[in-house]
Order: sequence, then structure tokens, then C-alpha cells
Amino acid sequence: MRRTLVGLAAVGIALLALNGCAGAVLTDQVTKSVPTAHTEAPNADPATANRAAAQQDASELIERLRLPDRAVRDRTEPSGDHGYLKPSAGLDGDSAHATAFEWWTIKAQPEAVIAYVSGHPPAGSTQSGTGSEGNSRTGTSASILGFQWPARDNILGYRELQVTTTALPNGETGVLAEAQSDWIVLRAWSERVPSGITTVRVTLQRAPKRIFSQRLGPVSHALIKRRRAVASAVSLVDSLSVVQPIVIACPLEGAPAGALTVTYSAGPAGPALAQAKVMLFPGGRSGGAGECDPIAFSIRGRAEKALIGASFVRRMEKLAGFAG
Repeated sequence: MRRTLVGLAAVGIALLALNGCAGAVLTDQVTKSVPTAHTEAPNADPATANRAAAQQDASELIERLRLPDRAVRDRTEPSGDHGYLKPSAGLDGDSAHATAFEWWTIKAQPEAVIAYVSGHPPAGSTQSGTGSEGNSRTGTSASILGFQWPARDNILGYRELQVTTTALPNGETGVLAEAQSDWIVLRAWSERVPSGITTVRVTLQRAPKRIFSQRLGPVSHALIKRRRAVASAVSLVDSLSVVQPIVIACPLEGAPAGALTVTYSAGPAGPALAQAKVMLFPGGRSGGAGECDPIAFSIRGRAEKALIGASFVRRMEKLAGFAG
């Protein structure tokens, strides 16, 4: 939601932009949808496969808003709103979202409208925050109320509605309702490990067991050549989901002190056809579980979308014989 909303706690101070996305930093205590493992069918466009669903959802979220009976829908931004009712490009900073907005005017005070909307929340929603903004020079102000809905696995992520009200010069209240629905970006088949892999090389630089220790653990190497084990190593990476294109605030948890690197090739001496690398942290915390410490993935030296997999390190260590 906009930064004027209150009652939503900041989750960190280290900023992380994923997949080249730009936008506002999310400082709400909001859980973005992390999709379950899924790969889009061949010839489909995974970046936009769920876009139509998000566009429809954003419009439907607007229609769920309940306003007093005397509200009149406007085709244009109400006159005299001092810019408070100008729609934004997006309520949150990501590049995979659809938006919708509508205007109304109501013969009532802004406080009364906000109270009504708060007392008649949109179906299926949870109120996510309230806020205000104002201009001391003009003496104008606006009140804001936010709602959110649960995600839909593998289709929609964060779904929200923001209602802004302000007093108009004619004594009425202007209302702007903005909805945003994020679609889940699916992983393309072109982002999978290439065919023909016969060898998987695994290198583990262990992180120190103690958080403040400066001594790194030993380095372990393994070469996986058995057909079934190679297939399992390939399947493990191919089953991961891509990091969603969002901008988030990550907690500062110290620098990584180790790494697990998995290299896929067509033979022991062949060039790397794909590589997955995840950073490890002191104290036994492994990366790869979320947007703040994703798994870097490349195909033939070309960086692909980062991946997420909470059990990736543990399962790969087991395949390589590093873990019992």
C-alpha cells in the first residue's frame, strides 16, 4: 500500500531488487505468494500466462467495494480533489501486476464514507491499514483505507484494494478505489537444465557453524555420474520456482560465508551447460529459501531468473553424499 498507511510493520532495512524490477519498497508486513513448484507448458509465455486472470481479478476487487447508496460513479477524476484522487501506476513495487480504478462522488463527509467502508468490508477481504495525507498550505487532506485478499496458488499473488477519500469544494466527498492483483510468473521450459546432462559436479564450501566465527569449514567435492542420480539432480533444479519480480525489504543477517555450487555438463571434461549456486550463512542457515537469498541459475553462462527452494541445499547435499 502507499506509505501513508499505518499499522503495518517494516520487515527490514536492506533493499533488494529482483529480476531488474523497479518500484516502491514494500514496508508492509505482508506475505507475498511463493508459488509451489511449477513449469509452464511449452510454447506458452510464462511471464504473462496469468496476466488475464490478474486483470479480471483487479476489476472484480473494485466491484466488491461497498459504498453508501447515494454514491455516484464518475467517469473522470472529480474536480477540486487537489490531486489526491489521481490513480497511481501501482500500489506495490513489482512488474507483474494488473490494476483497476474507479471514481465516485458522495453527498457525505469523508469521515462518514471511511466509516461506512470500514464497517462494510469487501467480501473476502481483510483490512490491511489506514492512513492519511495532507497539505498544510492548502488545508486539504485525504483519508486512506486498505484491504487485501489471500493469494491463489500458481495464479495470483498479492491482491489489494485501496480507497482514498477527500472533501471537494462543492461539499461532496470524492472517492478513488484502486485495486492491484499480482500474477504469478511461471518458469519457462527454456529456463530448465538442457538435455544431454551426464555429469553433475557439486562443490560445497561450508560456512562456519558459529555465527561470529571467521574460520570457514572444509571444501567438499563430488562428481555424480550414475544415471538415476544425475536425473534426480536435474529434476531437483527443474522443479524449483522462479523468484517473483518484486522489490522487498530484506533483514540484514550478515554476509554469506560459504556456497553450494552445482554444475551440469555433458561429461566430466565437458563445458558447463547449466549451473546453480546458493550462498550459505554462518550458524547453519542455508540460502535459497526466499527472495532475500535466492538460488542463482545460469544456462550456458547466461543468467536466468533466480530460483527458490527451501530444501534445495539439504537434498543436493544428500545426492552428493555430503549429508547422511
